[in-house]
Amino acid sequence: MYPWRCICSLREGTRLGSVLRSFQSRSGPCWSKRGWTNINYTSDQPCAEAFKALYDTTGWGPVSRGTAFYQDALVGSWCSRSAYLGGQLVGFVRVISDGRLHAFVTEMIVHPEFQHRGIGAALLSSILDGYRDAGIADVQLFSAKGKSIFYEKLGFSSRPEDAPGMQLKAAT
Repeated sequence: MYPWRCICSLREGTRLGSVLRSFQSRSGPCWSKRGWTNINYTSDQPCAEAFKALYDTTGWGPVSRGTAFYQDALVGSWCSRSAYLGGQLVGFVRVISDGRLHAFVTEMIVHPEFQHRGIGAALLSSILDGYRDAGIADVQLFSAKGKSIFYEKLGFSSRPEDAPGMQLKAAT
């Protein structure tokens, strides 16, 4: 069973401003329980162990999956962005794409302790700027239950109820 509530698409003509237009590597302040901290953003993919640890915070899949599973997933990425605090992966967005027509955000994860701090918006904004630079107009994602407002603030909209998309049910 998948935890997604709706399928969203980026509204045509959406401009996100200059947030992280050049994302090779940067850092910025973030409020946490420990006070203001410096989050380091990078376009480098995380190691499979870090990706698995962050993914396991979502409850989306069995924690029994090994790191090789996550390494294989990372290899299939078109691009990704990562956010680190003191060497720990605290945010990650990953995309698959044909590089011309379509792009799909497969993961948009921020560690629960660091949500609502602007990390997810910074990561996703950077990815969306990359789509525009590549000329890709069709950007889609599945929104986790209760998270669609986050994506709407970044220019996504829910697909019409009479065209919500389709999903193949996995064999059990």
